[in-house]
Amino acid sequence: MKKKLSILVNESLDQGLEKLLSTEFDVEVVNLKAYQKKNEAYDVVIFGEEESGDIHPDYYGENPSKFTEIQAWDKYEYLRSSLRFGRTCLKIGIGNGAQYLNIRNGGSLVQHVEGHKESHEVTLNNGNRAIVESDHHQMMFPYMLDDKAYNLLATSTYFKSNTYLNGRNEETTLPKDFLEPEMILFPKTKDLVSQSNPVNGSKEYQRFFLREISKLLK
Repeated sequence: MKKKLSILVNESLDQGLEKLLSTEFDVEVVNLKAYQKKNEAYDVVIFGEEESGDIHPDYYGENPSKFTEIQAWDKYEYLRSSLRFGRTCLKIGIGNGAQYLNIRNGGSLVQHVEGHKESHEVTLNNGNRAIVESDHHQMMFPYMLDDKAYNLLATSTYFKSNTYLNGRNEETTLPKDFLEPEMILFPKTKDLVSQSNPVNGSKEYQRFFLREISKLLK
């Protein structure tokens, strides 16, 4: 019997992601407005990907670079406020949602990278390799955090970019052990983030994503 998985979303869950999660779990999608009325419990909050607009650099203490397209509103305010409700749960971030949760955990963003607009290979922390689909010009940067604050679960097997610009339009200072993050776990807050939507990744990436969720829900 599949484990029941109650997922809190703003309006609707990406159909592809819901289908993928349904291969492993008995999925129930909870609309935020309905949740606030019924005060239901939930297992997961999903911070989904967005088609356009970058997270304001004020969130991570930088000025906007010339490439940063700032959104006119805080599109994650509804989920941020929802965290006051219910029990502690797993939070999953995809795309911009991944970048947002990375920032909430004290990380930063590289404001502009180049070359992340196609499929590429990633190395999983179990040693296997997988393929993901990317379309982003900003990159999660958790490296200023303590090593125990985050776990790199998947990184680019090879550098996709030779450009890593900060808010001053200068090259970001990279640590000597720098790897381009693709999936990160923040264990203290139970935040699991994936820059690319696992739906568009290879079967190996999808299986890895589902296994990580299963482990966190135990």
